[in-house]
Amino acid sequence: YYRARTSPPHAFDPHKADRNVDGGQQAVAGVADQLAGKGFFAARTPDGDLQWVGNPVTGRYPTRMYWWSALGKAYWATGDETYTRQWLWQLRSFVRQCPAPDPGVVTAPYWNTMDTGIRLRSGWLDAFHYFLHSPEFTDADLVLFLKSVMEQARFIIREHRGSTNWVTFAMVGLYS
Repeated sequence: YYRARTSPPHAFDPHKADRNVDGGQQAVAGVADQLAGKGFFAARTPDGDLQWVGNPVTGRYPTRMYWWSALGKAYWATGDETYTRQWLWQLRSFVRQCPAPDPGVVTAPYWNTMDTGIRLRSGWLDAFHYFLHSPEFTDADLVLFLKSVMEQARFIIREHRGSTNWVTFAMVGLYS
């Protein structure tokens, strides 16, 4: 169902991969450090996962994962499954290391309503749609992705507060 559906629409049609995707070549250059294991992407856990929690190179807003959109664009621009494997490695390691917090726990790494909303409105859904038809993106990975999205949405519903830009980003992520 999720691979074939056409509604609700996304910002681009995942069924029509475009080698001339806008910003594709810039994305290839922009994600080179990830593929080379530099900066934030150099820190590894003992079992070889990307070290999400306690990473010594935090960079700008790693909790928001903007770079997942760039990984997807690089994949579309090149058709190179290396980008898919990089994304899946990050997805799997994130889900293992950063599980959804229990109700009332709002200080867990990577879990606050603003950053969670931003993840859902940008990098996460873009990556899902860019990689949707990759042969590397298995059904098990699709279920893992959707389960995490559901957990993030439930977290936002349960924990959002106030009327600042935090609730705005949380609601945009939930809507997405």
